Amino acid sequence: MEAEKLIFLTVFAFVCIVFVLMRGRKEDALLKSFGLKPSKQYENFRASKTKTKIDMPPSSQSIARIQSYQKPITSIHNRDLLIFTWNTPKVPYGATQRVFSLTSKRGRKFPKFICRPQGLLDKIKNDIDIDYSEYKEFSLNFHLTSQEVTDKEVRKLFDNLSLHEYLLKNKTMGIESNGNKIFYFWYGNRVPAERFPKIITELENLHAQYFDI
Repeated sequence: MEAEKLIFLTVFAFVCIVFVLMRGRKEDALLKSFGLKPSKQYENFRASKTKTKIDMPPSSQSIARIQSYQKPITSIHNRDLLIFTWNTPKVPYGATQRVFSLTSKRGRKFPKFICRPQGLLDKIKNDIDIDYSEYKEFSLNFHLTSQEVTDKEVRKLFDNLSLHEYLLKNKTMGIESNGNKIFYFWYGNRVPAERFPKIITELENLHAQYFDI
């Protein structure tokens, strides 16, 4: 019985490896057909201890445990775009999300901020969250914090009803800025490659309309 169990586990592991490799090759071929260039790069890093080779969202520095990114993807059509898979620790399971980052076509710097869905602990802590008295629904659903000395520029950037309406339709979306790039992602969502063209177009429009202004 033990020998049969070992054989079964070996075959199962082999099938899983083959499946993952085939899925990866299929995805790479699809990405290339969209004018995107995937790489095999992979890096583990620990918050505040390792300077990664690519820019990461500010919240990547707020978690003490090891994180990683993999397969950065560049675009033939838009040199300001970088996509990567970001693996973050999350109790009891890890979370994997695809991150779409954009720089400024105008060569400008962005205010540094973290905008994420409001959680139960955020409501209890009542910390430095930026709230808008005239936009209560947005303030109730999103936790917005400035990573600058003051919140003046971040508050001004997000003081936009149209932007609030967009985010309220995308309540799992996170948007962060480290000053050089703006990162767009959906928590725990490894966006399938098939959706990339539509999402990239939508995010490029969002970026140009509200952030790279």
